[in-house]
Amino acid sequence: MRSILLLVLFLGMANFFSAQESADALSAFVNNEELKNASLGFSLLDPSGKEIQSYESERSLAPASTVKLLTSITALEVLGYDHKFVTTLTIQGTVIKGKLIGNVILKSGGDPTLGASDFQNHYGDFVNEWVEAIKAEGITEIDGRILIDDTALEGDRNAGSTALNDVGNYYGAGAPGFSFMDNEFTVFFTTGGVGTASMVVKTEPVLPDSIELVNEVIAGNKSGDNVIVYSLDGGNQVFLKGELPANKIDFQVRGAIPDVTRFAQAYLQKAIENEEISITGVEKNGPLYMNSKELVRTKSPALIEILKVLNKKSVNSYADVLLKHIGKASGRPATFEGGAEAVKAYWKEKGLDTNGIYIEDGSGLSRKNNITARFMTGVLQSQIEDEQVNKMMNEASLSSSVKSMWGEAFKGQIQAKSGYIGRVMAYAGYIISDGEKHPFYLTVNNFSGSASGMRTLMGTALRGVRLEL
Repeated sequence: MRSILLLVLFLGMANFFSAQESADALSAFVNNEELKNASLGFSLLDPSGKEIQSYESERSLAPASTVKLLTSITALEVLGYDHKFVTTLTIQGTVIKGKLIGNVILKSGGDPTLGASDFQNHYGDFVNEWVEAIKAEGITEIDGRILIDDTALEGDRNAGSTALNDVGNYYGAGAPGFSFMDNEFTVFFTTGGVGTASMVVKTEPVLPDSIELVNEVIAGNKSGDNVIVYSLDGGNQVFLKGELPANKIDFQVRGAIPDVTRFAQAYLQKAIENEEISITGVEKNGPLYMNSKELVRTKSPALIEILKVLNKKSVNSYADVLLKHIGKASGRPATFEGGAEAVKAYWKEKGLDTNGIYIEDGSGLSRKNNITARFMTGVLQSQIEDEQVNKMMNEASLSSSVKSMWGEAFKGQIQAKSGYIGRVMAYAGYIISDGEKHPFYLTVNNFSGSASGMRTLMGTALRGVRLEL
């Protein structure tokens, strides 16, 4: 009898706390002290698209990485789920007695994932495949150059409003004309006592001699990676500044390759020379060298597979490249500006209010991106029955910044993509009640307190909103 009474009491308390959490969850969140000086926007729709809860949903605010959902969904609409990007290897010129009098040309199709670590199983040893194709032509000498045509995409690698201290770091790899092996490298450091200079042991992959590392990193008292990597698009220097923990061996720091085209040229040339094929390095031009033969077409995974990884791991470079492709596919320049114009035009044509929508890049790295909560829920509403987007959202929900918010009790009830960048935190996706999806978007700009504290507050608010449905 006593056990039954305890069980009833426990269940009653559980219902009490659930009710407490759900009671006017949005109001409790808005009035939290840590949001006293913040700006926030919230929108929640019912399955039919009617807005049923909101707070400043027309206010234009920074979305951080949740803008990747806008980029992803627009790319699916414009390019198609099965779209694949193609990189083509050709030889140009004439082969005489094993000598290619001409050039080897790698033509980029703007594949953001070529050689990326997340797609190793897809690409396999693709560079070796290229080299073997050259050997199969009987070529033992190249009187010409290894060239890369990176004109598929245009403009700068990073949006003009990207912060300088983001550009050289791995997450600031941006959208170069040719993407290769994640567009990043890892520096291995060894450190001594506090205050002493660090030593660069190696980089992986090995950078060409034309790129100089300027190491100003010292050993300090702080834990973790406190290094900022500075470089400019197309530059030949990478500056490493900051501190690393003292007395460490092979401490790893990731940075963006400043000139991916030049790096890829050197990488392919070395792979060819390793097969004892000599290269003069003198480019051949003119009508005598116009003959060309396609050797290999290397295709990317289907777009939807790229988007699953993009949104789960929040890969900035994939999103930035896709924004340029959206511009190109819409008949505009393959630039950040062209892509931004195309995105706004597409959703305006679909009937959404694009006032207050300012797009600088596809990833959310620029702090000048601004969207409204109502616009984002409108975009999500348009995909509410799309099974491929559902799979993409399931992958996005597996990220640690999303999973940690809900707990087992709410598993399968909230699909979301998270976003965070310097005092900006946002979540976008679907709250699921009785099998029906409710598009939602919540962003907070300029909050006080820690990121972990804000994540907890936002999680509590969204769980409460779910319980109110």
